[in-house]
Amino acid sequence: MPIKKLMLRLSLPAVAGMFFTALSSLTDTVFVAALAGNESERAVVTGAVGAAFPLHALIQAIGFTLGTGAGSIVSRALGEKDRNLAEQTASSAFWFAIAVGGGIAALGMLWKKPLLVFLGASNEVLSYASAYLDFLLPAAPWIVAALTVSHLLRAEGKTLYAMLGMVAGAVCSFGLTPLFLFSLRLGVQGASLSLLLANGIALLIQLLFYYRGKTVVSLSLKNISKKIKTYGKMILMGLPSFLRQGLICASTLALNRVAVSFDTEVLAAATMASRLFTVPFSVGLGIGQGYQPIVGYNYTAKQGSRIREAFLLSLICCTVIFSLSGVVMIGLSSLLFTRIFSASGEILSLAQAFFCRQGIVFPFIAANMLCNMTFQSAGKKWTATFLASCRQGVFFFPLLWILPHFFGLSGLVWVQAAADILTFFTTLPFLAIGFRRLFQVSIKPNPESFCR
Repeated sequence: MPIKKLMLRLSLPAVAGMFFTALSSLTDTVFVAALAGNESERAVVTGAVGAAFPLHALIQAIGFTLGTGAGSIVSRALGEKDRNLAEQTASSAFWFAIAVGGGIAALGMLWKKPLLVFLGASNEVLSYASAYLDFLLPAAPWIVAALTVSHLLRAEGKTLYAMLGMVAGAVCSFGLTPLFLFSLRLGVQGASLSLLLANGIALLIQLLFYYRGKTVVSLSLKNISKKIKTYGKMILMGLPSFLRQGLICASTLALNRVAVSFDTEVLAAATMASRLFTVPFSVGLGIGQGYQPIVGYNYTAKQGSRIREAFLLSLICCTVIFSLSGVVMIGLSSLLFTRIFSASGEILSLAQAFFCRQGIVFPFIAANMLCNMTFQSAGKKWTATFLASCRQGVFFFPLLWILPHFFGLSGLVWVQAAADILTFFTTLPFLAIGFRRLFQVSIKPNPESFCR
């Protein structure tokens, strides 16, 4: 199949799924903010959701780790016609995801208050954040499993099935969140209860395709590996995803702590800006998720020219989308925050400051994201791990200390943007040198496959 047609087939469902999921997360924050009667209360409830976000990001990080790690092995195993390995890896990843998610839920409920204090929740937001965790923590097994299964479906080219589960969950969230918050008056708890049910529905729909035999591999208990090496391998392969998502957790936690040291309104503004930013970013992430199975399969099939074509197409699409999004972010920031969050006063000014700085550098993010995904899908885990750690780790943490220390709040709003610029220039040598070797794998006749 021609690369352009294949990219369209694999990326469009992934884009739709990621976009609706990001939109669901955004609307949860919007509805929670709407509970507030005044500006100071809006800052507190929005800050509470922001304080709980690092934990949500960590739960997602584990799902992405198991999903992308197992998915990379599955797609390459299918490229080598090793269905047994693909079956064993997929089954082990799914049941391991359920177990790990359950462990997180149990431990989190036991130490909920100390956990929130560690996450940077101030006394003002502690009670709201605790209420939000009442259902977020029990949702952990379903969140981890749903993300894992979604990546496993994409690994064998079933991106449409992955999308249907994610979109169904998001649509349920759109309907349930206002019902729980305003009709049933469950408050902040209603938003996390909606999250739990939405992820449960998404997982059930995805599993339905396995149950009906619509997939290449199955998720059977009898195929679970008893070897620690199997799980270690998928975790190592998913390590770049864990760093990418785990560092979102760590960087958000650190940013929350610094923001709260200025004011609760700064925390609320940073939360609003980050939630709105995830919507256009999810589109590029969806393109990348459609691109990854092509790399994994064609790398083992020695089709370097097809990897090159897919990469260039993905890079152009993501850069154009991020550039246009950046223009909108800068030009319409006031309107977006006023209409979506009903923000005003200092919160509006601060949210605009965070958002516009991110919009300026948005086009530069595409190169690092796709470069990292390419090396990960080709099994180059350590290169991918380093690239994944740059944007919200290697550069973010030093800048989070340096810029606010010397420039105060003005420095804080530039931290992520400055980290993105440094990450872009770090990525360029890998694009120039590493990809030349990756694209020059020996050529074989195109195999019969979904990635042909």
